[in-house]
Amino acid sequence: MKVLCVDNEPVELRKMETKVSDLGYQVMTCNGAEALAIDSTKALELDAAVVDQNLESDITGEQVGSALRALNPRIYLIMLTAYSSVERAMEAVRNAGFDDYIAKNSPGETALLRKELVTAEKESGYRRTNETVLKLLINKSQAARVNLVGEHALFLEAVRLAIAAAENEITVLLLGESGTGKEEFVTLIHNFSSRSEKTILRVNCAGFPETLLESELFGHERGSFTGATGQRIGKFEQCDLGTIFLDEIGSMSMSAQQRLLRVVKLKTIERVGGNKPIQIDVRIIAATNENLEDSIAKKTFREDLFHRLNVFPIKLPALRERASDIPLLADRFREEFTAMKGGKPRAFAHQAMRALCEYPWPGNVRELRNKIERATILAKGKDKIATNHLDLQTVAVGGAAAKMAGFSGTANRSAGDQQGNPEAGAGQRGLNPKTAGRNASAQAMLEEWNLKVCEIWTQKTHGMTTVEEKEKVKVTTDELGKVLNPKRTGAAVRQAFDRYSREMRNLVKDDPQKFTNLRRLRSWNTWFAR
Repeated sequence: MKVLCVDNEPVELRKMETKVSDLGYQVMTCNGAEALAIDSTKALELDAAVVDQNLESDITGEQVGSALRALNPRIYLIMLTAYSSVERAMEAVRNAGFDDYIAKNSPGETALLRKELVTAEKESGYRRTNETVLKLLINKSQAARVNLVGEHALFLEAVRLAIAAAENEITVLLLGESGTGKEEFVTLIHNFSSRSEKTILRVNCAGFPETLLESELFGHERGSFTGATGQRIGKFEQCDLGTIFLDEIGSMSMSAQQRLLRVVKLKTIERVGGNKPIQIDVRIIAATNENLEDSIAKKTFREDLFHRLNVFPIKLPALRERASDIPLLADRFREEFTAMKGGKPRAFAHQAMRALCEYPWPGNVRELRNKIERATILAKGKDKIATNHLDLQTVAVGGAAAKMAGFSGTANRSAGDQQGNPEAGAGQRGLNPKTAGRNASAQAMLEEWNLKVCEIWTQKTHGMTTVEEKEKVKVTTDELGKVLNPKRTGAAVRQAFDRYSREMRNLVKDDPQKFTNLRRLRSWNTWFAR
């Protein structure tokens, strides 16, 4: 296990290096400034870090911990604190995302350090086991390379289910948003199955008009429709004994669904314009990014077909649901594209990786891959990919723009808050449920307004190249009022903002440790001219 020790006192740093080394671990040492400058490649190699809380006047242990966490979300962070107050130390640990703390130079420091590093080693061992399992799974692929990258539990569970499905002759339905990697999972299932040496064909059902899709899938006889000058063999016949992947299955017409139901039930097809049943043996993998149950309710998808296809559903997580995999994926794509374009850049700048981890990725892994390809072109010849190479700030809803305005999303909310139940969330946080609804309303409105301010600010600063120019730009209450409601004036927006600001301050008083709402309010001074 590789452990990073960070301290600005050379004597203390050598002492900590000796202690960690004596416990049998590989050690790296650096000061606070060097820790902040570490690149993503080196950060991903670390399993744990022991960071002193008091480094320099302008660098704190909390800053170093946050920087390391942004580059490597799975790193185990241990803070060394000289504070005698347990409450103050715990607050510092919570705010910076450390896993635990140790009182510096205390009698039990070495024993506590050993305990923490053993815990870190167990977590590191679990991650390595996952990596080994994934490598074994991928190496077993027989017909083509399966490009799967990730360590998140949701991703690994999807891989496990895919392998289980592959080993059995069963119809699979892949569920998930566009860009989550359905094509790779199809390859995985096919390559691990007994049909791996046979044909696999892929059809995007949304890419064909109704009549052409039926001809594409099932074939047609000569003269069956205008332009059918000869017999055509459809995809199902072409991949007999193999696998067919039907993407965007929800876009199929009712007529095509009827034909597909016959294939699933009876293992036979009829060409368009023909009346002779043709026996086939094909493994069907279907995929959709729609809610097929809603489509059933709207009478646009057959319920009997849904149940035939939904025999073995596999939910592929969105990238934002497995955000800890973003550094791994980004580095993999960077290596892929730099190998093709000259070997540089070799890493991501700290702020660039942080921006990647905070971005909401509506296009999921596909969008991430495209962004990294663009960034490697713009950063050609440079050592590191910078934030300005990524083109992420154009999205002002829920992602980078919200983070730039001081938002932390749902990470610091209780389960009740995240489920849309502010009263239950208040009880879980020890707040007064009577005021929870009002506070939640204030928070929701301010978040909505803040996103609108981000959108306007992004439009106004479009084309500006320097930070100094952008910092001078403010969003007025009149501009915000026009976006929110054409009848609202700047004065009305300001009055409402002041009223809800008071509600938010009350919430901060009730729960100062779990909410960062006061910081959110202060961020308006940067964006919003009240």
